[in-house]
Amino acid sequence: ARLRMDGTARNTAETADAVRRFFPTAAGAKPVILAATDRYHAGRMAAALRDAGFVPIIALSDKYRGPEWSLADFMPQPSGLFLTARVLRSWAGLIWYWIRGEIALDDLVS
Repeated sequence: ARLRMDGTARNTAETADAVRRFFPTAAGAKPVILAATDRYHAGRMAAALRDAGFVPIIALSDKYRGPEWSLADFMPQPSGLFLTARVLRSWAGLIWYWIRGEIALDDLVS
């Protein structure tokens, strides 16, 4: 196994292209790639890597708060707006990548 980091990519599609350059493969081969990212970016990263010809394994780098909850969790909070904005940005990114041809709809499923 080799560990490589790319510091030149400006977006997810460029990251997937850098991975393709780092690990050239034989025609038809689909190497497994481990990518660390947060849960809001995981879908787009996985789709971009699939489109680049890899089988992605996503390692979430952010913490997940377990199933504990309270009634206060159902009250509007500024953090809720922040999380909603992150999710919407992630969806918008997926749609934009699809429109630009950076990913195919098949890349969205594993």
